[in-house]
Amino acid sequence: HRAVAERIRQQLDARVRAAERHAARLQRWMNQPAPPQAEVRMHGIRFAVLRRFDAWPRLGELHWGPQGARERVDPLEGADDDGYVLWADDDAACETFDLDWEHLPEGLNVAAIVFARTLTAQRAVLGGDIDTGPPLVVLGDLSTAQLGVWGNTFFVGGTLRAAYIHGKY
Repeated sequence: HRAVAERIRQQLDARVRAAERHAARLQRWMNQPAPPQAEVRMHGIRFAVLRRFDAWPRLGELHWGPQGARERVDPLEGADDDGYVLWADDDAACETFDLDWEHLPEGLNVAAIVFARTLTAQRAVLGGDIDTGPPLVVLGDLSTAQLGVWGNTFFVGGTLRAAYIHGKY
């Protein structure tokens, strides 16, 4: 019984530490200054610039996995805590959506890019920097000819349509 009790205590301690880390993150997000600009354009698409604290609840409860085994996912996990979220409320379309740092708005620390509806890129959606690109979240459908997935989290809440998908760790 002692071994079981000790294992339960360790699990509870781990959960408490995780909750404390999460509370500290939320506090940092609450104290994040207002964005330096209200909106930006990237690849012809208009994005509102949001503090992470303002974007996080808009994402809602996101889950992935097969029915019956679905897990909650935080697509902003791993994103820069000090960065801002680019948020597109409308359906978006462009020729190519490239997350490479050279295409991100200059002087703006981008933590993540979120499409609240659909993203259609005629040619490609590309992940940018192999190690540290911002997460891309599409809550609706994502349609493109080529999808290059690398750099950080890619989350598609609807249907993914791509003729070619390339992933790198």
